[in-house]
Amino acid sequence: MSLQNREATDEYLQSTEMCDCDNKTLHEKAKDIVSGSLTQKESALRLFYFVRDQIMFGMDYPDVRASRALSKKIGFCLTKTNLQIALLRAINIPARCHYVHLPKEQVKDITPGFMYSRMPAVIGHSWCECYLANRWIACEAILDKSLYEADLKMGFFTK
Repeated sequence: MSLQNREATDEYLQSTEMCDCDNKTLHEKAKDIVSGSLTQKESALRLFYFVRDQIMFGMDYPDVRASRALSKKIGFCLTKTNLQIALLRAINIPARCHYVHLPKEQVKDITPGFMYSRMPAVIGHSWCECYLANRWIACEAILDKSLYEADLKMGFFTK
């Protein structure tokens, strides 16, 4: 990575109150997951699959530190995104949150009825982006593996 690119991405390596990538337990977990990786891409993929497959999709408070999401092993888009970002930053891969507003109809088929009826007309959704090979790459690990595979079978997503 060039010096100019490194300076532009430095803020995406920092720990914050909620994205506590300097938390000792989180930092050690990140190092453990990527142990033996030969490239940053391989490390990022290992972290992606860890968050996707080991952190189950479920509701929690939105203002949860990444280290708490790691210890609880549950999260929804915002908390899983925050954890994925913190794990990437812990191994020195710049990562950031991409946030959008969606009409709630876009998630009707994958949201339980009791939740859907309580949602506002417009909802927020987030995903992780990491900086590899001099570009930002979306790496959304929100749905856990079993939920992802069920959604594939139902035709909600394509591979």
